[in-house]
Amino acid sequence: CRLAAMTGAEAVLTTATDVHRKLAPDVFAQRNGLKIMDFTAAKLVAAALVRGETITIYTDAAVEGAVPDEVRLAGLEAFADYHGGGAMLISPRKPELTDKPEVLWLVPQTVYLGIGLKAGKSEEAVAQAVDVCLEQAGVDPAAIAGIASIDIKSRESGLLVFAERMHLPLRFYTAEELNQAEGKFTESAFVKQITGTNNVCERSAMLAAMTAGDFTEAACSRMLLQAKTALNGVTAALAMKKGTIRFE
Repeated sequence: CRLAAMTGAEAVLTTATDVHRKLAPDVFAQRNGLKIMDFTAAKLVAAALVRGETITIYTDAAVEGAVPDEVRLAGLEAFADYHGGGAMLISPRKPELTDKPEVLWLVPQTVYLGIGLKAGKSEEAVAQAVDVCLEQAGVDPAAIAGIASIDIKSRESGLLVFAERMHLPLRFYTAEELNQAEGKFTESAFVKQITGTNNVCERSAMLAAMTAGDFTEAACSRMLLQAKTALNGVTAALAMKKGTIRFE
């Protein structure tokens, strides 16, 4: 349309959702930073919209903008009562979609990975611990928005190489900053003696996910997705911030 306006040409729209002025699943996903996990499901949801059907978006994210008439919103817990029809489910955790071809799983980048490790651990050791942590939580790697650890590990090549390979930002916190996080963490007297804080992976994941100044115990309990997972000298944990989806 913009090119047509610039050149005096006539725009010919062939995408069905555009022609019918319906929500386009692929555009919605792109604008909200959501990864499409099944393009066949995306086509089926788009087809349902073109047919004039109402689809359900299951999400716990905050919603901004005007919700289209063809969309019904529901919380993630409501997906247990799904009985068919076009739907989109926005979650970092892999859902059970057997016999649900019209459900499009969209993965938001809302999960933060906290890592602690002994000196000299390789990138392979870090990757193996992270894989176990993600598997236990049922979280897809595409959901990871960033990695965090304690500042005394800022020169650990295994951690640095892992973050670079994953193309993820890596942030380090001081022990004092980690100690600001309130809540129930997997404590270790040995870790506290060495680092100055009783837990690195859970606290660093939490701080990365939290908004500035929000260090309440209630917030921590809601955000910790996966507690400390230890494997061969590497610990990993996952925390999730509250996401936001916006309708244009």
